Amino acid sequence: MLICVRNFLARHLLLTNVGTSCAQIGTADIIQQHINGDVDRDGWDWRRTCRMAAIGLVMAPSLHCFYRVLDTRKFIGSRNCKVLKKLAWDTAFIPYFSCIFMTVGSIYEGKSLSAAFAEYRRKMWHIWKVDFTLWPPAQLINFYFMPPALRVVYVNLVSLLYNCIMSYIKNNELHHHSTN
Repeated sequence: MLICVRNFLARHLLLTNVGTSCAQIGTADIIQQHINGDVDRDGWDWRRTCRMAAIGLVMAPSLHCFYRVLDTRKFIGSRNCKVLKKLAWDTAFIPYFSCIFMTVGSIYEGKSLSAAFAEYRRKMWHIWKVDFTLWPPAQLINFYFMPPALRVVYVNLVSLLYNCIMSYIKNNELHHHSTN
């Protein structure tokens, strides 16, 4: 049975990645609505959860292609050197993927592309703090220990925590607190 599942996942990896990504982002939003008290206050916003989950329709294919490129690049050097090079590439693309997440989410809300980018710019420092704290160590584990076919699935598991935070950032106005 496990071999059949593994073979199906390998043969239909993009479909698997899209499905797990949509499910994971939607689940993260449900968790975040509960943690934030939104469900107790206003009830579960299932439309918001559907919009958030649908972000996976864009994120998963992007990540799928990104990891395929990283895994097919001919990085020269020892295994450790190759892992560090992949980590550097991944870290360089963090702003790109967080921008996709936020702008696609805003477009699903009916906002214009310029309004979507404006929201990202307004919230990007909050997002980047989370991004650069969580992703480099998580991706070090990913690139060092995970087989290529499980990279997006692993990232989706780590993303459950990340997307709870992203759901909060996406669906709330945040303010900078000065230390003066």
